[in-house]
Amino acid sequence: MSVEAILGADKGTIVAPAGCGKTHLLCKALEYCQAKPYLVLTHTTAGVYALKKRLSFLGIPNKNFEVATIDGWAKKIADFFPVSCNITENINNKKKYYPMLRDNVYKYINTGNIFDIISASYSRLLVDEYQDCNLSQHNLICSLSNVLPTIVFGDPMQCIFNFNGDIANWSKDVIVKFPQIVVLNKPWRWINAKNEELGEWVLSCRENLINGSGINLKESPKSVQYYKFNSADSYKYRENLELQIKVQNNLIKTFKNESLLVIGSSTQPKKRFQYASSSYGIQVVETVDLDDIKTMISKLDNLSDNFSIAMQTINTLSETMCGVEKSKLDKRIPSLTKGTNRTEANAIEQAVMSVINNGSRESIRDLIITVEKDQKTRVYRSEALSIFKKSIDESIIKPNTTISRACEAVIEQRKHLGDNRIPPRAIGSTLLLKGLECDHSLILNTTEMLNNGNYKSGLNNLYVALSRASKSISIFSDSEILASTS
Repeated sequence: MSVEAILGADKGTIVAPAGCGKTHLLCKALEYCQAKPYLVLTHTTAGVYALKKRLSFLGIPNKNFEVATIDGWAKKIADFFPVSCNITENINNKKKYYPMLRDNVYKYINTGNIFDIISASYSRLLVDEYQDCNLSQHNLICSLSNVLPTIVFGDPMQCIFNFNGDIANWSKDVIVKFPQIVVLNKPWRWINAKNEELGEWVLSCRENLINGSGINLKESPKSVQYYKFNSADSYKYRENLELQIKVQNNLIKTFKNESLLVIGSSTQPKKRFQYASSSYGIQVVETVDLDDIKTMISKLDNLSDNFSIAMQTINTLSETMCGVEKSKLDKRIPSLTKGTNRTEANAIEQAVMSVINNGSRESIRDLIITVEKDQKTRVYRSEALSIFKKSIDESIIKPNTTISRACEAVIEQRKHLGDNRIPPRAIGSTLLLKGLECDHSLILNTTEMLNNGNYKSGLNNLYVALSRASKSISIFSDSEILASTS
């Protein structure tokens, strides 16, 4: 696919299966300097960060492009024209704010009042990850395409997000408005890893999932390993987990300096946490908002006595590391408080007592650090723990700020870090790992992935999981035949 073909089209779609050079193609297009910059839109701040990082690496001048999220660009227009866009919902009420933002900006653009401003500002519109557009975002892009030549990039088989609204139908909405130009079909991710055979297999899996013929793991290349287990038998859980961890440890031992992504349940984060807590060397990939940790941290603001503050700190820490021995502390601290203990307090117990005695934020921070440094503890949610520590530090620097507000500020800063926050060996869901690549992947349960309510979504999740690794894929499933309708 040539860059000239992209830049020569007025409207169109580039269908881009995973690992087939979409991002490289988009970046090469941005090398072509125009009289006005390209407007490049995507969905997440992490995606914006990753794209800017890639453009910087390739040495493409900033003057060539403006990169933003679709919603971020819409907000920019609403801020410039507040009366005309008339956004009355509060931004803190995201479920109502963003639908109103998209719809009102779409309607305002369609009036034609700012067509001249848009055409004077940009030469062309490129939209990435288009399969994740909901209908209101699609309508907004359509309105812009009446002013700017527009090319969208996406793959309907990677549609696993839903940004508060019905997803635009690929054949009825997207292709009708932006006719298909080409389907990229060269598996560059795997070619670059000297493993083209695996790349061709992943592309064939994509076609099989589309046409309903399923995937026969007996016909997979040597770099794909299948492990049979019984996911329906709850009594086999420990046995299954031990096998999964054994396979993971063998991968880490064999490929010491290579990356590994463990792909777990999308709907049950606690299963992923439990896996990481049982396994050395694997960190949890956190959600963007870290709702569970944010809730636990926020509780500290509402506690009136120091004992409760100390124990809530321990509760939160026990969600980020193993070896905290919370149940022992629950029994031990009351005796230390009453002075009825027979043995001296250890370092963690002393730090807990310090919080109980003064309740300061400094003492909370000291308790966190003491528990983290203890030889018996092991952190498996390093990002969540980091958020906790930074939130307390921020609240110490700004004593008039609640810990909850400090936490929100830290999480907001984190959203702009992009893939830098992904450890080289980590566990996450397809939602969290989509767009990433690794050397090796371990898919914990394809059966659960496919039988999780929405079958079409299950197929897409399976394809996203299969297409992450460039060197090897380890698959746990009840059957060697995946997603067959026959």
